[in-house]
Amino acid sequence: MTLSAISEDGLSWALEPGKRLALDHPLSDKMATAPAALPLPDGGVRLYHGGVDMELGDARVLSAISGDGLEFTREDGIRVRNESGYATDPNVFRDGDQIVLFFVSTGAQFRDRFFDPWIVAAVSTDGLTFEPAGEMLRQRGVPHGSPEVFRAGDAWLMLVNGLELYRAPDPLGPWQRVNEARLPQGGGASVVETDQGYRLYYTANRGMQHVVRSAVSDDGVQWTAEEGIRLETQDESFGLLNSDVVRLSDGRLRMYLNYMWDADVLDGP
Repeated sequence: MTLSAISEDGLSWALEPGKRLALDHPLSDKMATAPAALPLPDGGVRLYHGGVDMELGDARVLSAISGDGLEFTREDGIRVRNESGYATDPNVFRDGDQIVLFFVSTGAQFRDRFFDPWIVAAVSTDGLTFEPAGEMLRQRGVPHGSPEVFRAGDAWLMLVNGLELYRAPDPLGPWQRVNEARLPQGGGASVVETDQGYRLYYTANRGMQHVVRSAVSDDGVQWTAEEGIRLETQDESFGLLNSDVVRLSDGRLRMYLNYMWDADVLDGP
């Protein structure tokens, strides 16, 4: 399920009460993965996420909308569904007048095994109806997942799997590997701009539990991990992952992320 946390300074975070998205949708009653928040002009938020049909082995990108960023209403329909039936791990951002959605596909082979996922883009003018924009990153034998796209100066950068960095002059490519990048070890990345440059939030392991850590950079390429844990749980769950951070109009930061509990130990929140 999807929770949220709030921060004044980007370093100290507190989970907010309640659930942003519960497992109460017919297309995501078992799993609602990788929330991606798009701030709206009226101050609201549209939240995209992967929804999984466990019986068919299909995944698709769904959305919900909120006026205050806390209480969400599910929107009808499917935002993105590949012909293969597999589309998940969305990352959404604005580029001029269009909304760009990056997501992960695996093709029909997903029904048999998770086979060499690749990154695809789609574009929209209203945030609801998306048109295909082509494959952004695909290489046989190399899995690509969890894209995080952000602008740094005159270039666009994309973190992939939390372990690789790519650069492009335009968000729709062409994307080239940045070999000189220095990145912390983790996944589920989210980048926000700061007065000093950029801060990266990412999922890291602490024993068997997932926690959220952070790193900073002045150029988006060379990153330095920060001390401490930004967010963690104090229960016997599998922890927190897939964070997506947005800056609010009052300067605070809100993080949307997944909470995974151990069904053998916990009943869930």
